[in-house]
Amino acid sequence: MSAALWLPGELRAAGLKVETVRGWRTRGRPGAFAPSGVLWHHTGTKASVSNPHPTLGLLVRGTSALTGPLCQLSPGFDGVIRVVAAGRANHAGSARASGPMPSGDGNAMYIGLEFDYSGSQDMSDLQYAAGVKASVAILKKLREDQHNVRGHKETSTAGKWDPGKSGASSPQYLMDGIRSDVGRAFTQRVRFRILAGEKELAHSAAVVPGPKEMDRLEEFFANRKGLLMREMRDGKQPRFDRQKV
Repeated sequence: MSAALWLPGELRAAGLKVETVRGWRTRGRPGAFAPSGVLWHHTGTKASVSNPHPTLGLLVRGTSALTGPLCQLSPGFDGVIRVVAAGRANHAGSARASGPMPSGDGNAMYIGLEFDYSGSQDMSDLQYAAGVKASVAILKKLREDQHNVRGHKETSTAGKWDPGKSGASSPQYLMDGIRSDVGRAFTQRVRFRILAGEKELAHSAAVVPGPKEMDRLEEFFANRKGLLMREMRDGKQPRFDRQKV
């Protein structure tokens, strides 16, 4: 993957508020970029309702020690996702293995989400919700699941502790809890209707499919539709019993 030009479209399709930073399409660092995961960070700058994205310029330009861009996406305190870069960014460095993600070049393996807040304050509710929804949208595109969401503190070889909640020595965001929230957000309402004369039959199922399971789900519902059609044709009462997918 040379550049993730699909980012704004996928995020907007997920219902997120998105703003793009001028030059995002061509912004990126040299080197490999084939992401299969999402990495959560914090910027370390205090944010507020009146100043929801204080670090945006720095994320684009970088610092004297680290050239920008410093992430692909940055959720602001207002819940708006700013698209900083479509290409590789300097955010992860050398990565330790974490969950299903291997060790190696973190900048190649991860799309970086830099949450603009201090790490010693809570994210705003809008900011956290936007991060969860953005992670789901990205993972669906990559055909991965919530287990590929990691925190920088899980992958860093340099002692990073983000995303933090109440300071380095105080309770922090637990990544297992974040992954649980992302997993729940994968829940979809799968629904199809079969019209037979004036009758409309509906079958709904709450499912939590990983993107790799979507092909199996599509096949399941196609087969189920055929079964219901045959039952109606034969004058039988259609059954909506729960079946294992």
